[in-house]
Amino acid sequence: MTDKLLTRLSDGDPLSDSELLQVYALLGEAFSLAIRLGTRGDMLRRWAASDLFTVESYLRQRGVKFKT
Repeated sequence: MTDKLLTRLSDGDPLSDSELLQVYALLGEAFSLAIRLGTRGDMLRRWAASDLFTVESYLRQRGVKFKT
């Protein structure tokens, strides 16, 4: 399920609000993991941060309430 959501996001397919919230939570976890990995997590951190900001923007545009 995770792979499908991230693939759809990267392909520009519209996701529902609940799917975007799931992706946001998953990217947040990836970003946290990358920070704990230190320099070994640099690529993961860049990837997660980039997509995290994109998903956050989508959620804000839709007026969806979420934890930041």
